[in-house]
Amino acid sequence: MLFEDAKKKIPPKKYNELLQHINLRDIFVTEINSKLFERNFPGSAKLQFDESTNLKDFGEDLVEIEVLYKLKAKNGRKKVFDILIKYSVLFELDKEVPEEFFMIYSKHSLPLQTFPYFREYINTILSRMGLPQLILPLRKNLVGKN
Repeated sequence: MLFEDAKKKIPPKKYNELLQHINLRDIFVTEINSKLFERNFPGSAKLQFDESTNLKDFGEDLVEIEVLYKLKAKNGRKKVFDILIKYSVLFELDKEVPEEFFMIYSKHSLPLQTFPYFREYINTILSRMGLPQLILPLRKNLVGKN
């Protein structure tokens, strides 16, 4: 089912009702990969951001969603760094919630819970790489831009 179909099946009022029946159980890192290619990080370096989600496990009372973030920086044709981090997010359900709900949740609500962890990781890892501090803008300014 496509995202647009899910939005038709679960309008905002129903979404808000279903939201009351999910509880965040845990957020944890499952994979990290950071590569430094060049220690020179000029202000003109181009950042490329990518975000994706995957409904990994859908059970009666437990749901697991995988969230993948990638950030790459280039200075002209030279790579500066590549960073990948994958999180698993577990939810407990106290009522049956349709799978389509999580398609919508993954696009709208889930990044509000996971993106702050990614922003903090980027700031920390770049510091450890000896690069200047980089505070990513709010997620709304990154999605869909390269």
